[in-house]
Amino acid sequence: WLPNNVTWEQLKGNAAVRYPQVYELKYTLYFGVVMLFVRLLCECFVFLPIGHFWGWSDRSQSLPLKIFQHANFGFAGKAKFKRVAETAWRFVFYLFAWLGGIYVMYDQPQVHDVNECWRNYPNHPLPEKVWW
Repeated sequence: WLPNNVTWEQLKGNAAVRYPQVYELKYTLYFGVVMLFVRLLCECFVFLPIGHFWGWSDRSQSLPLKIFQHANFGFAGKAKFKRVAETAWRFVFYLFAWLGGIYVMYDQPQVHDVNECWRNYPNHPLPEKVWW
């Protein structure tokens, strides 16, 4: 898929130019594990209490018991109480993902002109802000 006059060796990064490398994919796994814990904390200590206090749950169980059940793999249920927490998490996650994407990409030339994607291909160094 590379042009005939380009090799993979030419696409190695150095101190001046950064190209994405395969080994950097490990950071997505680390980020995924962190996001899993952030999700669990947000659902247990933010969204479930909000749903409980707004009356979207059965009042026969106490809130701490519901949080304990949710934290111990009780999040797979289909109760309205749990669906509210799931929907709230999705809203917050996608909102921040969208805002982060806007922040990172707003000053990139290929956003405003698609032809920039193909100029000087495949020599597209990765800006620091996009890499992070």
